Amino acid sequence: MRKLRRLLTEIIAFACVFMILVNVIPAAGAAGVNTFNQPGELQIITDIDDGSFIPADTMFSFNSAAGFGCMKYSVSLIMTFDGVLIVARENDLSYYSLAQGKITDHTIWEIDRLNFAYNYTTDGGESYPFRNQMHPCVTFEALLKSYPYCSFIINIVQTGDKGIEAAEKVCEMIREASLEQDCVILGSDEVIDCVRENKNVHILTCPRQGEENIFRTLSGVYLSNLVFKIGYGMIIIPYEELDDWSSHDMAALMARNVAVYVSGVNGQEAFMAVKDLPVSGIITANPQLMFELRAVTDTTEI
Repeated sequence: MRKLRRLLTEIIAFACVFMILVNVIPAAGAAGVNTFNQPGELQIITDIDDGSFIPADTMFSFNSAAGFGCMKYSVSLIMTFDGVLIVARENDLSYYSLAQGKITDHTIWEIDRLNFAYNYTTDGGESYPFRNQMHPCVTFEALLKSYPYCSFIINIVQTGDKGIEAAEKVCEMIREASLEQDCVILGSDEVIDCVRENKNVHILTCPRQGEENIFRTLSGVYLSNLVFKIGYGMIIIPYEELDDWSSHDMAALMARNVAVYVSGVNGQEAFMAVKDLPVSGIITANPQLMFELRAVTDTTEI
């Protein structure tokens, strides 16, 4: 019995020392520079893909958000049949326009003739305010020329070989625009691997499948420092999944220079639930309200 007690005591002592050492030894950060993880003011990123308050994936949506003060955007990219990257979350043309078919099966010449705000409705289908106007698709090249000093979260929609081809094009365009420190890329595992392995440019990515869970599992037992190297620079938490995260997990990620953003923050209730959490910022389809709420909460409580 004494031997068993002694063994248990030694095991507990070893575990305590191990825990102390793991948490005392400084862990390497995810990136030397992460402009998306800045201390101080809560960052606001506009989700151009959403379309809840502004027509999705049109230059009108970028210009409107810029008018509210937005300098950071979340976009999705799909490559056309002839290899042009356009801002689009949905591959189905009927999501945006009167046309049918897939973006990936059409050339930019065919797609550029469509009104991408044709199916935008403000009241669930009773009215379509932009059908008498022309809002063409936005190419990634045109976006970078129109907003050369902005930051972007870029979701590459395609997977497999086409996703890799799209990722290579995106990396080259970001390098030419000198926006390496102002972009984060997410997508399939092969897309993420392509970006990380690119020797010509270093761009932050979101996690590959499973990387986030490994960190959170170890963080839950205060052993996140055992993740010696973090390959990603940003984690995006959907607002509806916020209850699955602890403040400790978020703070542990930010301490490792990983930007933590909550997406789908579109109303006052959501903003109030997020504003005091250890997060870098929010992703919203309603930038006007978010900037107003941030300005108010800088000085007082709502």
